[in-house]
Amino acid sequence: MISNENRPNPKFLGARTMPLTALAAFLLVSACGGTGKASEADTGPGATHDVAAAAAPAASRPAPAAAAAAEPVDREMLAEVERACKADEFGEFVHLFVRAPQIRSHFMADQIEVIRNGRSSLVARDGYDDFPIEALDWNYIVPGSFGDPGDDGPPPVPQYLDIDTRRLADGAAVVDWIRATFTGDDEGDGLGEVIERLGQPGSLTFERRDDGCWALAKDVRNPADSPFRAGKPAD
Repeated sequence: MISNENRPNPKFLGARTMPLTALAAFLLVSACGGTGKASEADTGPGATHDVAAAAAPAASRPAPAAAAAAEPVDREMLAEVERACKADEFGEFVHLFVRAPQIRSHFMADQIEVIRNGRSSLVARDGYDDFPIEALDWNYIVPGSFGDPGDDGPPPVPQYLDIDTRRLADGAAVVDWIRATFTGDDEGDGLGEVIERLGQPGSLTFERRDDGCWALAKDVRNPADSPFRAGKPAD
């Protein structure tokens, strides 16, 4: 799983503060009328641009992407993203990317390669709405698995994910994930040790940009190169 050493500052989980960075200023200008959409070449590993130009949202976004892009920009969190990128801390970048949809939408390629059942298709950034990971406290769960049960419903039971990261030779980085059960950790906010991994794994590939940040470029379910497989971990 992703090490606790790469966790972002807890104050960024709920804080919404006034902007401080150039990226945030650019985003506000875009929200007031500029389109600011980066071209496909601008999001690839050979791009030459700064964080502000590359992180611009598309001119219009259908739900749920539109709702995420319309949320107030947390400029302190944007500063944290910039710091993680400059320090080459991919684990911390992933924490922020998962926890903040309004940040996430600005760090995607123009087109995401989506692979399901071995079939590949390109999905425009505006229409990509199948992100497979949601944050719960310091941990990660299947999206929607910890929803509101209503007045008469049973307490919701989150479906936790086991997550790890790896680097590729071309500079890209990958987030591997799979559903899992855990022993629990009474002494902290972690999940403890993996008891069993469940179902099919998935992976998210992020291309490295010349500005030092990453852009989500590929979403694969049941990838052949995943380090995860269903079952109990080997002793």
